[in-house]
Amino acid sequence: MKIDKSDYRFGRADNVASINSFIDLIIATPKGTFVCDPNFGFTFSNLRFEIFNELEERINSSSRSAYETNDDAESYEKKVSGSSKNSNTFAKDLQNAIERYEPRLSNVEVVMSYIKVEKLVKIHIKASLLPKGEEYAYETSIGAWNK
Repeated sequence: MKIDKSDYRFGRADNVASINSFIDLIIATPKGTFVCDPNFGFTFSNLRFEIFNELEERINSSSRSAYETNDDAESYEKKVSGSSKNSNTFAKDLQNAIERYEPRLSNVEVVMSYIKVEKLVKIHIKASLLPKGEEYAYETSIGAWNK
């Protein structure tokens, strides 16, 4: 049976909505919880129940012993706010996850900002849509600690 593909018109809007949903999935999935690929997800989600130091914009372990034995101990050294141009930020982790799991995007840049008054971490993503290189922009926020 031959399938007529002429009725299937996926435009830019459908593609963008699909990418947005997939990025939401990456952000919402704690790294290590997807059995088929333990690297899938965003490390930041693993630390949502730890102590957030608003002055330094860093996450502190709620248990010293957990910090000493945690495989992701380097996560406690990362800054919440920052750009993916700096390797010691969660923005760089998210950029790496998007580049690895979302092949429809290239030249990915991520900026995360902690907004103290709103108690939110704002995430801004810019990239190029493949294959034509059209501009792609995405924004979301994550409710932070200390509410």
